[in-house]
Amino acid sequence: TATQNTATRNTVTQNTAAAQNTTGRGPLSWLSQRKSRAPEPAASLLSSDEETSSPSVSSSSNLASRQTFRPPALRRETSIVFPLPADFVVHERQNEDLMGDQDEGDKVRDIELYYLYTDSLRSVQSYPYTLETKPTDTFSSLWIESFYNSLPSIRRCLFSLMVAYLSFFSLIVILRFQNGYCDDLSQEALVDEDSIYFSFSSLFPSSCIPCPSRGNCEGGILVCRDALVRRRPFYNLGGVLPISDICVHSAETTSQIRGLERLIKYILSEKQGQLVYKEYKAHPRSSQLRPQNLASIVLSEFKEYIQTVIAEGTTGAEANEIFSEVLIRTLEDPNIFVWNKNYVEVIGTTTVTLPKKYYALKMYYFLHSIYTWYILFIILSSVTAFVAVKVLTYRRDYKKKLEQIKDRVFTELTEQLQNHLRQPTHYTSPSVPVDALRSNIIDIHDRQSLEDWDQVVTIMSRHPSVRLSMQEFMGEPVVCWELASESSIIPKKSIYQSIMSKIF
Repeated sequence: TATQNTATRNTVTQNTAAAQNTTGRGPLSWLSQRKSRAPEPAASLLSSDEETSSPSVSSSSNLASRQTFRPPALRRETSIVFPLPADFVVHERQNEDLMGDQDEGDKVRDIELYYLYTDSLRSVQSYPYTLETKPTDTFSSLWIESFYNSLPSIRRCLFSLMVAYLSFFSLIVILRFQNGYCDDLSQEALVDEDSIYFSFSSLFPSSCIPCPSRGNCEGGILVCRDALVRRRPFYNLGGVLPISDICVHSAETTSQIRGLERLIKYILSEKQGQLVYKEYKAHPRSSQLRPQNLASIVLSEFKEYIQTVIAEGTTGAEANEIFSEVLIRTLEDPNIFVWNKNYVEVIGTTTVTLPKKYYALKMYYFLHSIYTWYILFIILSSVTAFVAVKVLTYRRDYKKKLEQIKDRVFTELTEQLQNHLRQPTHYTSPSVPVDALRSNIIDIHDRQSLEDWDQVVTIMSRHPSVRLSMQEFMGEPVVCWELASESSIIPKKSIYQSIMSKIF
């Protein structure tokens, strides 16, 4: 019996150790347990323990099911009951009660290790960012790409065109230099030289230089008409380019044309002013200045008068050219009109040049009212008083200025006389040259100062205490001034006298 008990105890010990090794010691061993709390046969439990004993297999199954797996709640494992003796069962139950707390701690540690292991294996979740990109137009991108691809061909075409144009242009230049100007009858069309495109139009393909409209071309030579001169454009320095010169009026002819244009406009405006004066004289109280009708001059008579004025000092062809130019410029004015009056062409203008008698008549009607006389009297009185005050003030200031200059002259003469009396050997003469006094007292470069000095000379020549003499200085006679006697010495003014003289 003792031998049987010993064998039975060893068998239970081995089974218990095997159960402990398979059920509660690995970090992932509890994954193979069943969710049901019902006891299972030993064979099935051992087989499941053997299947889950490998950590590699359990880890692979955990990786496959880590998104949906939920660990079971902590529970106390049920003990496997074997048919053992009663004393041994009691002893084992006591051991299980002692080991229960250790199993609870092992379960918690296993769960923590599981979460740490699964967190390390879980990939980091990254949230994709939306990239805002500019939508590309497929057609435009393809067009740009095709354009860049065709750039070499475009360059070659442009280079070929440039070479062809330069060759053609060189040929035209050579032909124009050889042929000169086109004849008046052989050229395709005359070019208006007043146009800004005149000189550039002569660059158009032609074997000769186009002739200007104001010139005569024959045999390749340009001759300008009467009253016109030939002038080369400023951009054709030295006649390098085969382009046409222009025929323009000379500076003298241009000034004559402008003067005649002003004369015509003045005659017409003066004629209109006479009509305005007559209507104002007939209706002086009317506020209407411009008349309803225009003053007119017969155009044929007016042309004869202008031709008579132009013909003075000019030839017939030149006079006709000037008259045509003047008439064209005059009729271009928007204020000048030509119309038919009684089947006769007349000319007139809306511009008015009023005569002087119109202003005199207007002033007369303005002063005709009695209120106007009152207003005029007040204005004239105010102006007269203002002018009188200004004149009196100016005279008083001017008189003070002359008195100051005269006092300085007397001071110089007094000092000279006193020095002569004290040191006659050093100061040989009591007189002082007038030129020396002038240069010491006034500014000889100021015109007003020189005029003031002339007034002082007039005053000093009439003064009884001043003697005029002629003495020789450096071999030349000089006009001198000196005091007549010692009694003529003027004492110095006191401070009070100086202040009062400045005030009054």
